[in-house]
Amino acid sequence: MNLPEAFMASVRAMYPMHESEQFLQAILKQPKTSVRINPRVKIESPMNMDLEKNIPWSQTGKTLTNRPSFVADPLFHAGAYYVQESSSMFVDYLFEQIKLELPQPKKILDLCASPGGKSLGILSLCTDDDLFVANEISPARATVLHHNIIKWGRSQTIVTNNKPADFNKLTNYFDVILVDAPCSGEGMFRKDEDARKEWSEKNVNACAVRQQYILDDILPALKPGGYLIYSTCTFNRKENEDVLIKAKHKFGLEPIHYPIPESFNIHQQVTDDILVYRFLPHKVEGEGFVCSVLRKPKYDDASEIKERESIKNKNSLKNITSVKSELLAPWLHHPEDFICVEANQQLVAYPIKHAADMQKLSSKLNVLLAGVTLGQWINQKLIPDTQLAWLHGHSTAIQKIELHWEQAIRYLKKEPFQLDIAGKGFMLVTYKGASLGWINMIQHRFNNYYPTAYRILKSMDELQKIKHENA
Repeated sequence: MNLPEAFMASVRAMYPMHESEQFLQAILKQPKTSVRINPRVKIESPMNMDLEKNIPWSQTGKTLTNRPSFVADPLFHAGAYYVQESSSMFVDYLFEQIKLELPQPKKILDLCASPGGKSLGILSLCTDDDLFVANEISPARATVLHHNIIKWGRSQTIVTNNKPADFNKLTNYFDVILVDAPCSGEGMFRKDEDARKEWSEKNVNACAVRQQYILDDILPALKPGGYLIYSTCTFNRKENEDVLIKAKHKFGLEPIHYPIPESFNIHQQVTDDILVYRFLPHKVEGEGFVCSVLRKPKYDDASEIKERESIKNKNSLKNITSVKSELLAPWLHHPEDFICVEANQQLVAYPIKHAADMQKLSSKLNVLLAGVTLGQWINQKLIPDTQLAWLHGHSTAIQKIELHWEQAIRYLKKEPFQLDIAGKGFMLVTYKGASLGWINMIQHRFNNYYPTAYRILKSMDELQKIKHENA
């Protein structure tokens, strides 16, 4: 593996000789694989994989002893876990510290969210009172984000496909904003050959300019007293300290210093009072990652802003027209907590506590998801959506059918398989207790309602081989 000469020179300029050489040698080694367990899905172990140890800065992160292929595990497709590298899970730790200082319900934005790993980490730590918005500027990547978010099964989520500047319509709105900024990708060198090929000093400078524009566009949407978590997967100072120093002075941001255990082995450096956490390849098992926390200063009228927003939200709730609300009872465990609305033959359930905000954001942003898509309303019947199957909170009265591995895989491939059951109507199929999706029983046969866009394309022979190798 060849590293760019200019990159190696920049590393040697940042660290003492012995440490820089350790750094450059370690970046040639493959990182360990890690997964994030969905805390609301009870599983013993994905694909019987050997979970080596807990990741110390994440309640739900686990390091694996090997890297299996996950495509043959129905639990992966059910959202029981998510494959995410361990360094980026440090956002969990930072959000936990912020939660201690913001105990009230929070509005949270992950601005550059796809594919969604950091969003899922924050969601895992949110209460149902918190509103979470995951945004992605690229339409194709926003589709991937949407899929991963709904598999996590939370109802207080919104997925948007917008530019950072579009959030200027939401002045002083969010309590926490995560900006995992697009970068030159130095932290990905050891697993991504394209990242090494595309790296250049010119690209580093271009990324730094872009990152500054992103912060300029999004920071007006952060409330006074709100927190910015800024991160990149690159090591250089131009895309980290230099960007944050400019934002600090332009917006009067206050650097936040959270102490961390020495055992984390995370490199810490303070520049212009900004504490930056660096995950260096010779000190941690994950990928390269850099992050920092800053707070927007509180204004004297901050309480008035909060009160004004609260009044506005209460008033807007009255404008939401609830339709067919009686349909919720067979499908949701606590239907009284939701408002049901209809749009384009789709029934959508908004959590009552977030309904006003979901309506407001839907009017200002390009919203791909808000609340829970219950399904299509056709001929006075509900054709349930897969998001409802994955929701942690669907009705316990829904009939469930537990599948063994081959049945589950054939269901996910949308191939025929046998079921020896009786009954009629929509039923939920599960694997090891985790929901996969819907079937509709019609006499002695059934229709498979798993979305074609999500189906597994590998052959059964390939999947059987992968299962055997992972065992």
